[in-house]
Amino acid sequence: MGEAKIGGLDDLLKLLGRMTLVTRSEIIDNALLAAAAVIREEAILRSPRRTGRLARSETVEIVAELGETVTGRAAVKIGPRRGLFYASFIEFGTTKLKANPFLRPAFDMKISEAGDSFRAKITEAFEQVVK
Repeated sequence: MGEAKIGGLDDLLKLLGRMTLVTRSEIIDNALLAAAAVIREEAILRSPRRTGRLARSETVEIVAELGETVTGRAAVKIGPRRGLFYASFIEFGTTKLKANPFLRPAFDMKISEAGDSFRAKITEAFEQVVK
């Protein structure tokens, strides 16, 4: 759905190269989860509230760990749990239902804050490793 690239981490990435793959993966996963949580919270606030089930179902999940993908990228999925097929109908609309987007606006509104959260978690982890 949405993608963000976070820059300004060149020195930290050099340090990352000195760590084991497990340590790197754990640090990046934790940072991604922290960043995704920022967007998730906004999505929950923006979710339509007919029954509240959609808002309660918002999850954050690691979908590809570092080293598991061909490109070596890590990713997270933010959205409703499986089984809430109607979430996409609400987000994008149908021929009979007007769209009521909540995920994309949450992403757009909070991506900068999520990037800050990612950077802070990475920096914190590196400071602990370097000590």
